[in-house]
Amino acid sequence: MVWKLDMFLMTFGFISQVIKFLDQTSISTAYVSGMKEDLNLIGNELNFFTTYFNIGYAIFLIPSQYFITWFRPSLYLPCLELAWGIVTCLMATVKSAKGVYALRAFLGAFESSAYPGMTILLTTWYTPMELARRMAIYQAAQPCGSMLSSAFQNAVYGTLNMKAGLSGWKWLFVVDGLITIVWAVAGIFFIPDYPNRRNPRAFWYNDQDATLALERNRRWRKAPSKPAGFGAMKRVFLSPVVYVFAAIYISMNMSTAGAGYFNLWVKSLKVYSVEKINAITLSAYAVNAVTLITWGFLIDWFPSLPFLLILEVSLQLIPNIIMSVWNVPQAAKWFSFYFLYVPSSYSPVSFAWMAQMWTHDAEARSILYGATIAINYAIQSWSGVLIWPAKEAPHYSHAWQTSCGLIPFCIVMIFLLIWVDKKYVKPKRDAYAIAVETSSEEIVYPEEVQTAGDHDEKDEKLTPGPVHPTTVPKVTYLEA
Repeated sequence: MVWKLDMFLMTFGFISQVIKFLDQTSISTAYVSGMKEDLNLIGNELNFFTTYFNIGYAIFLIPSQYFITWFRPSLYLPCLELAWGIVTCLMATVKSAKGVYALRAFLGAFESSAYPGMTILLTTWYTPMELARRMAIYQAAQPCGSMLSSAFQNAVYGTLNMKAGLSGWKWLFVVDGLITIVWAVAGIFFIPDYPNRRNPRAFWYNDQDATLALERNRRWRKAPSKPAGFGAMKRVFLSPVVYVFAAIYISMNMSTAGAGYFNLWVKSLKVYSVEKINAITLSAYAVNAVTLITWGFLIDWFPSLPFLLILEVSLQLIPNIIMSVWNVPQAAKWFSFYFLYVPSSYSPVSFAWMAQMWTHDAEARSILYGATIAINYAIQSWSGVLIWPAKEAPHYSHAWQTSCGLIPFCIVMIFLLIWVDKKYVKPKRDAYAIAVETSSEEIVYPEEVQTAGDHDEKDEKLTPGPVHPTTVPKVTYLEA
């Protein structure tokens, strides 16, 4: 069954994430490829493009994570992907920065559930021994999307620039949007929904797979998925975990933010053409993709995921200190920008850690992921303008120093979360494991899973294989 999940669920998630990041980062590529001049952008508009995207993302993310527990992911996620594909196409019609602001806000709202939504599905279907590596590979889709964005822009300039009266950067948005719309349809058939709420349109997933999936979750003491209610919200926001984890996630992201301004620094050298700048940026994304996959396969060598996070965050000090000094040989700056992409698996590793920590409460875990990412985007919606103002490029007055200060703070928060897990979360996890072994309530059989949610009479005619009932115990959660 695992190879089927890799072939369909992972493939859809990976390509969808490539397309998402292609859409999301094309704004930066377009900015240095003619958009700035065509729209007469002379201030911090590039920062505000990100700000408005983050606002839409942060506002809709937590509600979206709530909705994904109620609606079938095989319908919900493709519908959102279809919507953001249409909005991406509309980016080619903008005439001013204000038009970009509006579309970027909608784009952020529609894209908000793509990464955390797929993360929920991966943590639901894969065991802790399988998850971190696949999360790292899934994360590698982001630099692949960025690489594709740069490659697309080079191809557009050579073939479509000024075709039908559209500039090359506008064609990038049109092509991105059309690809997104086409791929959204695949999700209806590739996403299996949940082990206990099966997608009847997933042609590749049979009764034996359903039995095995339920048994795997029981073996690893993973609670079944169910619609989230107010209780899940309460368990998350009254727990210290969400706040400590958000502090870790935000500080990790902000300490590596300098990598996103590599292309502006290269452009400031005034020695490379637009095509060459895009090619150089592409090489940095290639380093990011390779190191992500490499980290994914090295994860099994580390004794624990938290200490892997500490190692990666510590490595970020090297490039940030060099760039803080600034008056260093140009070769050192090239090294620093590229090295920022090397310790890059902190996001998948941190989410895999959360999956291990919250195996006992699937619906609260969904809200936890959404809340963490929403807080991150809410902070970044205003912090980027203050820390990395575009008008200061390429030499920022206090950005690199801020990144250096966030790294030791992040390490302290990781140790704090280890303590919080031991004191608050592990007792609940252990209680759920005991309940799984002793409870005999709510037996769920594959044929019930087959017809849960959308009812299809032909599904009832299928003859399941050997049945191993999965017990779903009732557990009372104590507030942290």
